[in-house]
Amino acid sequence: MEDIKYSVQFDNERIGLGFKPFQNSYVVVVVRDGSDAQRNDVRLGDVITHINETPIFPGGKPQDIVRQSTARPLTMHFVRGHTSSLYLLQEQFAALDEQNSFERKERHLETEVRQAQSEFTTAEKEKKEAWDAYYDGYGVVEKRLYDSANKDYKAAQTKLNEKKDKLALVQQSLSALETELEQLKRTKAQLDKDYETRIAEAAAEVDDEKLRPGLRF
Repeated sequence: MEDIKYSVQFDNERIGLGFKPFQNSYVVVVVRDGSDAQRNDVRLGDVITHINETPIFPGGKPQDIVRQSTARPLTMHFVRGHTSSLYLLQEQFAALDEQNSFERKERHLETEVRQAQSEFTTAEKEKKEAWDAYYDGYGVVEKRLYDSANKDYKAAQTKLNEKKDKLALVQQSLSALETELEQLKRTKAQLDKDYETRIAEAAAEVDDEKLRPGLRF
């Protein structure tokens, strides 16, 4: 895949980008909605090579260079191509693995919630029966039975709520992963489409050259 080089100027430090190391370089891993970066079509997986005239070396951090630079506007130089494609594919596979893991946790917790719900329903019924018996008799034994049933009821309720909270957290994580996966897929698809367009344009130029009549003297 042929690389595309491009540059973007930013007027301030709040450019809306996040980076992380990847294959001896730094790639874009966050493009915030509504940011200058998004408006200038900076994408996930793009490799940052320079900030102004300062190269990004392995071990260095783009954000450190941004903080240390006094020049404004900031000019960031990017490359989009083979490394971007590899990063996007790797992230998709990693997200899919994580998604599978969370889906297994979700299924397990759904089973636990159903079990806890059943235990809570039973405890609720036993509490009601113990209360009815106590209300009818007002005896010491009935009171003890009611207190014990009420304690079991509260414990079952707490357990059920805890299981539901855990399930909700896993489902939130799954939702975030699905959003991340869709974004990665869209970015990769756009990268492939752009590459195919460039190939088609290059082929058309070659065909056009072949069709042009030769000069006659």
